[in-house]
This record gives sequence, C-alpha cells and structure tokens, in this order.
Amino acid sequence: YTEALEVVTNISSPVVTTDPLTAIATTTVTGNGTITNLGSSSVTEHGHCWSTTVNPTTADSKTTNGVGSLGSFTSAITGLTQGLLYYIRAYATNTAGTSYGANVQFRAGLSNTQRPSLEIGIKDDQVRFIGGDGREYKLTGTAV
Repeated sequence: YTEALEVVTNISSPVVTTDPLTAIATTTVTGNGTITNLGSSSVTEHGHCWSTTVNPTTADSKTTNGVGSLGSFTSAITGLTQGLLYYIRAYATNTAGTSYGANVQFRAGLSNTQRPSLEIGIKDDQVRFIGGDGREYKLTGTAV
C-alpha cells in the first residue's frame, strides 16, 4: 500500500504601494512606490504602469525596473500627453503573480491635479473622495 503525500507550499505575490507622484511636467512624471513584502519568492520585475483608464496593468504602458528588493523605488514615466487624465499605479511581480498598488490620478502637466486613492475633499457644497478604484465619488445627503 502506497499513500501519496501532498506538499503544500505557501505561494504569495509581493505587496507594493503606490506613493504620491513627483516632478510632474508637461509630458513626464516621476512614479514612486514601495515594495513592502517580497511574497514567497524574489521580485523579478517592478515599476509603474499607466493608462487613461482606471486600474492600468502591465499590459498597458509601463516602466520595467528589473529585479526588486524591499523599500522605495522610482520610475521615470515619459511620453504623456499634456492635459490628459492618467491613472498610475506601482506593480511588482514574482513567480506567484503580479500585484498592484492603488491608483493615483492626475492630469499631465498640471501638478495640482494629483489625486491619491482615498483622498477626501470638498468641492462646492459636496464632500468628495477618491475610491480605491481611482474614481472620484461624491457623498450626497439631505440638509440638516
């Protein structure tokens, strides 16, 4: 009688955060991110991806910063079109898969338009916030 043994391996993707953008210029910006956990194997690629639609992936435009380690990193993002609304997020990949940070949205060339995820603000007489999906939502209610 032979009994098969099952080997269970804890496989996990890396954990990455998207930090605020810096050096916003007409057609370029510096992406900032932090790898906070390598996951179950080495990070083989990391960087930033961006698109004019929410939740960009590595199938969209991206930087490729190569092997990653724990800590902060930056990416030089180029080729943007002035005035367009972009969504940017950090990513990190290992053998378990690719993980993404939260979306940061901004308009190329306009530094005062950066909107990080979960930001709360007031516009006119409405409370607004940026959801984890990178979209702007407004809170409505009745007068008290």
